Amino acid sequence: MNCDSSCKIVACGIDTESISRFLPFCRQSINPMPMVYSSYEYRLSLHHKNPAVFLCAAFCCKEAVFKALQKPYNFNTCVLGEITENKYHQLQVSDPVFKEANIDKIFARLFLAPGECSVCVLLACKH
Repeated sequence: MNCDSSCKIVACGIDTESISRFLPFCRQSINPMPMVYSSYEYRLSLHHKNPAVFLCAAFCCKEAVFKALQKPYNFNTCVLGEITENKYHQLQVSDPVFKEANIDKIFARLFLAPGECSVCVLLACKH
């Protein structure tokens, strides 16, 4: 997916985390952080070939969105559905704060390095 050319980029944010930080969460059958991960997102992580990478990437997306938005929001309302390195993914968001900020779409790009994940997010509005 490329960024949607019908949208104007209004903010960006970045975050990097160590993947090992998320290893303990992969061994639990129930969502260990329901204020961060939606139940759908946590279920996806359990079926991913590397759950710690998925959880780390999702967390980085949420943190990067917070930095770009510069407002608090419910992290579990910002959902990463898949992860592919060096490709833009559109995040699904449902918190009203995004509508209030005139944010129509959020794109995330993942960068994986040995032991860490970095994410750059772009917040966009329609022209």
